[in-house]
Amino acid sequence: MDDEPVKHFWNQLIPAAYAAESNVSFQEAFSHVKKRYSMISPDDVRWYLPEYSLRELNLSISFSKIIEELRPKVTFSPDLEPMIAKLASKRVLIVSSNLPSKLLEMILDGFKDCFAKVFSSVSKYSLPHKTAEFYAKVCSETGFSPREVLHVGDNRMYDLLIRGS
Repeated sequence: MDDEPVKHFWNQLIPAAYAAESNVSFQEAFSHVKKRYSMISPDDVRWYLPEYSLRELNLSISFSKIIEELRPKVTFSPDLEPMIAKLASKRVLIVSSNLPSKLLEMILDGFKDCFAKVFSSVSKYSLPHKTAEFYAKVCSETGFSPREVLHVGDNRMYDLLIRGS
């Protein structure tokens, strides 16, 4: 999966909900929501918590409802499921992410039996990013030493440089 569903969540679904509830145009809602997002630093864990944004924007729509609207946008390559299942039959697979747990659960729904554990730095440890501390906690909770872990990621800073420090 690429990051398009996550971008769609923050840049389309949240502003659309705000537009509907505030009776303003999508563009006005988008501008307002982006302004609210910018009031919090990406180094603040609240920046990653949809529940916080919903509360700050005074939206009555539930996070669960928005996640269901997002579900059709989450797609995977057809060869991914058999590959993950094959890997899971030979190795212990875990997911470590800074996506909130509820969002991760929805994304991994079809694969949940393949992963022994799913870790959200945001939801589980209140860490806005995957830090060296986060990776140490993941290793501690799984019982694996860092030398036993093969890590695959998509972010140079938080999946390679931080993890390697």
